[in-house]
Amino acid sequence: MKNKIMCITATEFKSNLGKYLELGETTEILIMKNGRVKTRLVPASIDVDRVLDEIAGCVKGDSSSLEDAKADYFNKKYGYPL
Repeated sequence: MKNKIMCITATEFKSNLGKYLELGETTEILIMKNGRVKTRLVPASIDVDRVLDEIAGCVKGDSSSLEDAKADYFNKKYGYPL
């Protein structure tokens, strides 16, 4: 899935919140204020894909099961296993 990216001002976002929440389901939205990116709104599915990719990276290592992979992932990310 190729990510679409849209850039808008904070004022535009505030004025049309509902529109951008709906667009945010499929499109990454960068919200700018004073010419700088202040916030990034990303579809929830992108975060799920990112986590699954990270877990898949653990599986490629020495983990023998999905439960071991999850424990390795949390250990690497948070400093402790599940």
